Amino acid sequence: MCGEVHRLRIHAYVQRRVRDRDLGGNETILVVVIRCETARAARKPYTTRLLPDFLVPGCVIRLDHLEEAYEQRRAGVGNDRLCGILGCLDDRTVRRHLKRYDEALAAVALRLAERRAMSPELGELPQITPDTPSVDRLQRLWRAEQIASQRSGEAFQPMSLRHLLQTELGKSKRRKPSGCVSVDARPP
Repeated sequence: MCGEVHRLRIHAYVQRRVRDRDLGGNETILVVVIRCETARAARKPYTTRLLPDFLVPGCVIRLDHLEEAYEQRRAGVGNDRLCGILGCLDDRTVRRHLKRYDEALAAVALRLAERRAMSPELGELPQITPDTPSVDRLQRLWRAEQIASQRSGEAFQPMSLRHLLQTELGKSKRRKPSGCVSVDARPP
């Protein structure tokens, strides 16, 4: 938050609901909230939640179940089975979540391609055509990013692919417009 490395301070443990597809309901887990005193003194956002990598920000559907449903849909599985994988009852929920996931795949792939193009000395871009599915494109770019990270001699490994997807899914949810806002001026 402040850009410095310092001792971790735990601010709170908050409850978070997660869909249990086997039971058909939601279960409660605890999520750690950390605090940065330097950012607080600078009047910047000073707390953040450390989500496990299987969560989608702002959603009860699990990311690992979403990945599984996406692969099953690519294999031709019907919506009834996909509802069972995600733990939902309505196929509109399946379509909405898989659409968001596909958009996140494309956005993360674009970000990785931009990163690879900015430093060609660390390796070439993988051979990708416009017909390449989003998930295959992302996997190839991720492998190229890992190779480039090794070549550059970075001390830290790049963020995990799931973390990048988690971040993008959190962004796309926040961009959604409000249903109660109108573009037209209200009459007096």
